[in-house]
Amino acid sequence: MPDCGVIGGGMNNSIHASGKAFIGDGARNVIQSGAQWAVIVGGDLNVIEAGSAAYSAIVGGGGHTIGYAGRYSTIAGGYQNRINTSYACIPNGYQSSVTGTYGFAAGMFAHADDVGSFVWGDSQNTTVHSWGNDTVTFRCNGGVKFQNAAVAQYAQWIPGSASWTIVSDRNLKENIQPVDAVSAGRTSGPTAPGQMELQGVWPAAHRPDGARLSSRLCLERQPKAIDSGELQGVTLAAVQGLYQMVKDLQTENQLMRDENRQLHQRQQP
Repeated sequence: MPDCGVIGGGMNNSIHASGKAFIGDGARNVIQSGAQWAVIVGGDLNVIEAGSAAYSAIVGGGGHTIGYAGRYSTIAGGYQNRINTSYACIPNGYQSSVTGTYGFAAGMFAHADDVGSFVWGDSQNTTVHSWGNDTVTFRCNGGVKFQNAAVAQYAQWIPGSASWTIVSDRNLKENIQPVDAVSAGRTSGPTAPGQMELQGVWPAAHRPDGARLSSRLCLERQPKAIDSGELQGVTLAAVQGLYQMVKDLQTENQLMRDENRQLHQRQQP
């Protein structure tokens, strides 16, 4: 064992690094040459490979590998996970991997292949990959739910659904005020395609003016934005307003037809 390498205990552990490295316990763990300042705390059959995997760490679990390019990377636990890039992390899981710098993978068969990608794999026996740089990917076969501490407010996506389900219970609302549906219909439109001055946003999209809607309909929470719940509420109010306008026009039209019929009857000899 070279100078400055420390093995605290266990069996058949070895350090070949030409600088400071540490293995705390476990069995058959290896830190290869060139991986200075690397650490394996415990576990079984973990390897930090030769090359530039300095300052990397494997905390526990078994069968993990931090490859030659895994500088400043960490595997915390699980089984047979692998990192082959810098500044990456696998907190736990099974046969997950990170090959994109600054990537994060967790769960079962999660593969963060792209730079800055985040991948979560559930218990399904299939591989899930990232889909681009700086992206987030979840494989959640049972669905996704975001909720507050009281559980009463949530947004949920259920497999097979084409959209999110957002709680809209009247009992959860306060300061309820009637909305002039006709005004809402007039205020909400029209939409127009515009060039969004935001990186990564598709250039042409039909969007309502958030500031205009917020000011006219008192949507004060986000003065220049619209959340999906507000947009759905405005849309429903606009539909009601348009329906009322159509009913009014139908009534007016019927009155005019009745008047024309009466005039026509008077002109008959």
